[in-house]
Amino acid sequence: MSVEQNLESLLNQILDEAKSLTRSDGGTIYLKNDQGNLSFALLVNDSLGLQQSSLGLEAIELPDVPLIKGNGDLNLGNVAAAAANLGKTIVIDDVYQNESYDFQGTRLFDEMLEYRSISFLTVALKNYYGECIGVMQLLNAHDNAGKVKPFDLKKIPIIEALASLASVAIQNRQNIDRDKANLSAALHDLNHTKKTLESLETIDQITGLHNRKYFEEVLSMECRRARRQGYEMSICFMQLDNFEQIGRDYGSDFSTTALNSLAEVVSSFLRRPSDFLALYNQSVIVALLPYLSMGEASDITEKIRQSVENRSFIASGDRVQITLSAGIATSSNFEELDESEFVQLSRKALTKAHASGGNRIEQQEDVRER
Repeated sequence: MSVEQNLESLLNQILDEAKSLTRSDGGTIYLKNDQGNLSFALLVNDSLGLQQSSLGLEAIELPDVPLIKGNGDLNLGNVAAAAANLGKTIVIDDVYQNESYDFQGTRLFDEMLEYRSISFLTVALKNYYGECIGVMQLLNAHDNAGKVKPFDLKKIPIIEALASLASVAIQNRQNIDRDKANLSAALHDLNHTKKTLESLETIDQITGLHNRKYFEEVLSMECRRARRQGYEMSICFMQLDNFEQIGRDYGSDFSTTALNSLAEVVSSFLRRPSDFLALYNQSVIVALLPYLSMGEASDITEKIRQSVENRSFIASGDRVQITLSAGIATSSNFEELDESEFVQLSRKALTKAHASGGNRIEQQEDVRER
């Protein structure tokens, strides 16, 4: 089987998994071409009986989506181009009620085929360096009764994880035969996580971050994948300094406000699809950072620390300044290092940061690095 056929098969599996998870009627994968536009790679619509691919000998007879307008500005009017240019996930509940994007082409498509496009979920596909290489778009999510509904926001993290898999497949297309077994196993891991999502409440209701149980599921999955593919991964534990004393001095409501502020800051800096954030306990936030070295993880964490330090709060008439300590561990040796040891390395670094006076970042290397 050719490289193109292997890539097509893998992307079809990923798109089918995303459609199944969200009960979508349709899905599209765009790839960024040599001209800097988005071209149609896969197009599937169950109601219309469409299943087309341009990854083989045939092409999809639809025009490319330009990422740059004729005047040199970014194309932010088309939802797929906007997701690619901004590198973010875009959710549309009803395209006919949305005024932020130009859906003229969608309306023409609906009119020609007597179809009704309603809800869209559009996810940027990024390579290891955060550069957009394509877009995955899902169309018309359905409820249990088969009625079209908006996409479930709780499903977005797993769809973004699937998008990361698609990005890996695209970036490694020259080595796809060798990597097929790894990616198939990763899909199996994602299927297991999907089943866990159905039986587990994954979101902390106060901060909006994932909870510890879901973090442990994702950590296990990522460590298995890193073990197979040999990539580097960092983990960072973060905690506000003197958090318990803050609660005693200013009350639990204020400490909750401070924790939510930290969650907001961390989320604003860690926005890659592969980044994963969770509330580890009542005061500690953990970030799982696949593909990032110790230096890269430290640079981002330092920006987070500075942002927290520059914020100030008013409590009981006093201006309160809050600081952050963090502990980072990095490894690529997951043949010998298991998940619990990886966590302990980072927590040990966090404890050292607090013991050294706080408002600082400490690093803990894996001494067994291969």
